[in-house]
Amino acid sequence: MARIHAGAAVVAAALAFTAPPVGAQALTGTGQHATPLFRLEAGLAVFELEHRGRDRFVVLLLDDRAEVVARLADASGDFTGSKAVRVPRSGSYLLDIQADGDWMVRLRDAPVGALRPILAGESGSAPDPERAAAARLAGEAAAGGWSWGWFTRGLVGGALAGPFGAGYVVHRAGSGGIELPPDPAPELVDPQDLTSYRDAYQSRLAARRRSAALAGGLVGTAAFLYALLRWIDVGGEAGGTPPPPGSTPQLTIIVDVRP
Repeated sequence: MARIHAGAAVVAAALAFTAPPVGAQALTGTGQHATPLFRLEAGLAVFELEHRGRDRFVVLLLDDRAEVVARLADASGDFTGSKAVRVPRSGSYLLDIQADGDWMVRLRDAPVGALRPILAGESGSAPDPERAAAARLAGEAAAGGWSWGWFTRGLVGGALAGPFGAGYVVHRAGSGGIELPPDPAPELVDPQDLTSYRDAYQSRLAARRRSAALAGGLVGTAAFLYALLRWIDVGGEAGGTPPPPGSTPQLTIIVDVRP
């Protein structure tokens, strides 16, 4: 009996050293990000999420066809929470993250390496420059056209505070929070190229906002300077004193009539 217990202890010890350790696997980053593809097994997966920022925090779990499997988080400002998700099938997945600060996504009770990015050779496809270029074009198209809202803000800022107000609005137009772009069509953007899609969307949208704010700021600044010059001119006329009597030059005409 002692031999049996000793053998069982040896087997248990061997399993403890050879079995893959189980723990929380985490991904961390800052700002907008689309993670590389990683593998998830079918079944229940529990994600723990944290965010330290001021703007909106959204985390989407997508499959390898860019279809949304679950919305893991949708909050504003600092956030700490967890989300249990039923993974429909074993395969490749990625996280699409919108944030303005530091974030962390942890997969609870996952084998070590569960969130390891799938390499090109493992997924069976290599990076395609044409596909990445198509993703960038789709992102630029999704950014839309002229921003009348930022034009109006620049106009108001320039009209109220001149070049200082216009400059502030232009700065805000390029550095303000950019909302999450619309989900691209799977036939246009491959899941692996979501980062290119998002970067192009953000860059083009920020550039269009700055251009609109600058145009409105120039118009508003011109109106501000015109009003300022008119005020100075009117103030100078109102504050002037008339010349004293007799100081105005006199013109005398003498007519000499001779026979």
